[in-house]
Amino acid sequence: MMNLAPERRGTVTTVQTAMTTSSGPLSQALALWKPWAQLPPGSEVRQAIEDFLMATTCERRCAALERGNPLFRLHNIYRELEILRADPGEKAREFSTLLATASSDLQSAVRGSGSPGLLALLQQCFEFGRAATHPKYEAVRLCLLEMWRLDAGGPSMKYALYPNGIVNSGAGKTHEEMAREFVALGYGGGLPQAGGQIFRTGALTFTFDIGSTAFRGSVQPANVVAAIQRWMRATGAEESNVRFTYRPSAGTR
Repeated sequence: MMNLAPERRGTVTTVQTAMTTSSGPLSQALALWKPWAQLPPGSEVRQAIEDFLMATTCERRCAALERGNPLFRLHNIYRELEILRADPGEKAREFSTLLATASSDLQSAVRGSGSPGLLALLQQCFEFGRAATHPKYEAVRLCLLEMWRLDAGGPSMKYALYPNGIVNSGAGKTHEEMAREFVALGYGGGLPQAGGQIFRTGALTFTFDIGSTAFRGSVQPANVVAAIQRWMRATGAEESNVRFTYRPSAGTR
């Protein structure tokens, strides 16, 4: 059985980091930086940014960036599976630039004595402030992460397909609960077109159904595959290497 949990790391650029003895001055500077201060207290992204700036090893920096941005986590999973595209996109280049930047330079920028461009880079990589991404992308990325965390031959995950090919997962919820949560979290509006289960059958193979009785939309299995593969490519994967097989189902909640 395979377990590709997000804590596994891909190969990253070796970086030079500065040792910091206290987070006090940095925390005070962050509190004065409006984009960070406007993040909700207790936000995982908020804490991940502070942890990244304080990290003294490459491993801890990568761990903080993975917590703060599911896209970076997906890139590392794709790299392990050897399906990361040769050019995963502009965001991958931003991640590499951030990881190659010394912590001392980033901390200086936060304190107002460094390059303002580094503050923009932090926002782009953690996707907050002026670089905040639409919540629907968060829904899709978290769905893909849950899919890749499945064990071959293990339990399935529930998914729902929304208009414009948006896919969402439920982590133990019924499909009706998933639909309500999707709207409540600001991911989008409207009702799902279809839903069902996805099972992992191998490293790069999955089986799925569209048997949810919660939705009455008419969706062809090929449309489900196309939506998932579209978002895999958008997040940096070579989607043609991943296989999906449709399995008719009598229905599931």
